[in-house]
Amino acid sequence: MNRMNTWAVLCAVVLSMVLYACGNNDKPKKSITDTLTSGTISVAFDENYKPVMEQQLKIFDSSFPDAQLQVKYLPQEDCFDLLLRDSVRIIVAARDLNAAEKDYMKRNKINIRSVALARDAVALIVNPASPDADLNREMLANILLNNYSRQYDIVFDNKRSGIVKYMQEQLIPGKEFGSNIYALQTTDSVIKYVAEHKNAIGFVAVGHLYDSGDRTGNGRFRENVRVVALKSDSLNELYEPYQANLFDGYYPLTRTLYFHLRESHRGLGTGLANFLGQERGQAVFRLEHMLPLRVPLVIRDVILK
Repeated sequence: MNRMNTWAVLCAVVLSMVLYACGNNDKPKKSITDTLTSGTISVAFDENYKPVMEQQLKIFDSSFPDAQLQVKYLPQEDCFDLLLRDSVRIIVAARDLNAAEKDYMKRNKINIRSVALARDAVALIVNPASPDADLNREMLANILLNNYSRQYDIVFDNKRSGIVKYMQEQLIPGKEFGSNIYALQTTDSVIKYVAEHKNAIGFVAVGHLYDSGDRTGNGRFRENVRVVALKSDSLNELYEPYQANLFDGYYPLTRTLYFHLRESHRGLGTGLANFLGQERGQAVFRLEHMLPLRVPLVIRDVILK
């Protein structure tokens, strides 16, 4: 092959490589389509917090009409599964990432931002005819282990509920529940079951127990079930899961609500996270009887005449 032919072959090879590279560059790249206040993303919220998150979204949607949130209300553990699979941008749930999840993130170079938003209570409810309206930790542990002096059916909302995991870790760590534990489908079904069965005890997020028809502003509980008073871990006194008792730390069964954000840019997930952590979002937590953690909350004693 002479020098001219060799040069022609080299030119043809180079040209084909350039055309191939240009063809690859023509392939569409994944573009960012959302901002802090606009776009469409999928989110998941722990179904225990549906009442308060519905109130949050009413204000968020009215404030940012160009933002579209595709919302799923699911058991807590399902929310975390979706987040780690990158199926949702942000979740709100009542626990931090655990060690296994953090290890998974590290191995797969996943960045998730987690921030505590508010604190709420896990409330115990019994039938109004139940003899046990006051309990302590030891009594609760025996009830969960089915070793209590009276026989109770214990009902939770869902076997993958965060309340199930929380009660096991707080009261009977390293042990299995007794044979008297049952999982229903929803929080409302737990409340209904307890209201209709004298030998039932239910565990629910306290936000579901406030009487929506109460116009006194006092945060009155529903009357079809009785909310159990629990003995404080630090004081030898009984406390119900009212907001003031969360503030003082007297009520013993409290959980911290977090947002967990998986977002590589300042998009709509960041916008929602900012809203929940700032004044308006924190005010909603306060009005829904939770303890906001991102802004100061002052509780004052008053004398009613």
